[in-house]
Amino acid sequence: MEENKNVQQETPKKETLLDKAENVIENLSEKAEKVWDKVETGAEDLMKKAKSGELKDMAKEKFEEAKAGAEELWNKAKSGELKDKAKEKFEEAKTGTEEIWNKAKSGELKDKAKEKFEDLKEDATELWNKAKNSEFAGKAKEKLEELKEDAKEIWDKIADKFDGDEIKKATPPEEGSK
Repeated sequence: MEENKNVQQETPKKETLLDKAENVIENLSEKAEKVWDKVETGAEDLMKKAKSGELKDMAKEKFEEAKAGAEELWNKAKSGELKDKAKEKFEEAKTGTEEIWNKAKSGELKDKAKEKFEDLKEDATELWNKAKNSEFAGKAKEKLEELKEDAKEIWDKIADKFDGDEIKKATPPEEGSK
């Protein structure tokens, strides 16, 4: 009788799960159908455009734009306009390079580099010291915890050895109380 009840209780659960699964499948099927319709419509539109020559016209238009751009660059190259711009950029780079070279020869860059190196060295030393202090603090804390545990174990052993009520009732000394 009890088994029959369990079977009856499980049946509605299974049916609701099946119903949910069927609903999900139905929704997915509807969405897939809509997507297929869009793809089919898009493909038909492209086919119509290709047949009517519309795509050919669009491609020709893009080609003409690219051709005009290339022609413009070619004309600039022939007229020397690009050459002049390149020469101008070269002169700017040359001037910047000369400035850096002169600073390097005078030792100015060396001094700046040495100064920066010293600053970085100080920062690294400071960070190293902080890391060391942090590391030692962590180790000290671990050692203190170990010592506390050892002291508690010793106190418990002492309390177990003596049957006196005073010692059993007493608690081990707490940190900070002397």
